[in-house]
Amino acid sequence: MESLGLSEFLKSVGNSVHSLNTICVGLHGVETRIYTKPDDLTVTWDPQDPCWSARKSRTFAINAAIVFVEEALMQYVRYLAKHPAAPETLKQTTKIEGGAERLEHICTLHTPEKEYWGPFASLLVHWRNRIVHPASNAKLSAKQESSIIEHAEDIKNSHAKIDVKETLKHFHDRSITLKDASTLIAITIRFARGIDKSLQLDTAAYEKIPYWLKHLNLEDQYRSICKSNGTEERERRVRQFFKTHLPFINEELTNQVIEKPLTI
Repeated sequence: MESLGLSEFLKSVGNSVHSLNTICVGLHGVETRIYTKPDDLTVTWDPQDPCWSARKSRTFAINAAIVFVEEALMQYVRYLAKHPAAPETLKQTTKIEGGAERLEHICTLHTPEKEYWGPFASLLVHWRNRIVHPASNAKLSAKQESSIIEHAEDIKNSHAKIDVKETLKHFHDRSITLKDASTLIAITIRFARGIDKSLQLDTAAYEKIPYWLKHLNLEDQYRSICKSNGTEERERRVRQFFKTHLPFINEELTNQVIEKPLTI
């Protein structure tokens, strides 16, 4: 079972990928002149070269998707470091400057299933930095880049025949493609899933519940339920509350909460 943090990450990434794919499909219509701007769409749009305009906009959409996914990844990393079940070594992640450096630290604690997953996730972070900060010289370490190249054949077979040497060249040239972005995102998802599975942060325990209530901004709602009149009504509402908002809390744990209400 995936943790709440991973669920949020996957939802955010899924929305970004869906939006990117939809935009690319629409821009194909612009590029091939199949689509024209409707009269009631109140924006200024009269490109001299629709093909060039569509390709430029496509690059913008790809860049935007990378920025959104990177932010979702960093939010997940912050979730990991603050989780009550996280080991102390993982909590030290918050003291490390730089998103890619935090990922490297996590990889030293929980080795990913595939050696190149960590470097690829770091590559996504560095690529985002170059997109947002044109003067940025963010780059992989020589070891990370070598790891990606060493696993080029495995990556090619697993990810739509992509040539990682070309991807690295595009990174150095600051010219990302849709295939580059799709691969970066797909491998980053695998990286996050692997870390989540390794840490087993989805394991529920009575003493961890206050953390989840705070994380989901449910503290006031829980307090309100605890003030319900009548034992049966209060129990019914508590059970419905956990079923709706924290479905990973099993019946046994819910019974513990009913017998001994949480102090928050």
